[in-house]
Amino acid sequence: MNPDEHTQTKLEINKNATKTTNTLSNTKECVLYDNTGSISTKELEDLLAQLIKDKHFGINALSSSDGIIYLDKPKLSHIQINDNLYRLYLYRYHAIIESF
Repeated sequence: MNPDEHTQTKLEINKNATKTTNTLSNTKECVLYDNTGSISTKELEDLLAQLIKDKHFGINALSSSDGIIYLDKPKLSHIQINDNLYRLYLYRYHAIIESF
């Protein structure tokens, strides 16, 4: 599998995904979806709050090192929760956690 393959396609939200919401200072709602369904609500709430605090959402967060802003493509990251490693796809106002 090409490492960029996941960033080139739109991810689907699983019907059984856990959804956590919070609000940015500009009153925009941010949503974190756990497509694995395996992460506790508390951990998801804490993660979303930290992502907001670290300003990972909105237009400014999408600027890349090449100076181009891509509104429809996620930034791919990885996170570790307890002993598990996950993919984290960050969009403008939502994020999706996927199994590695």
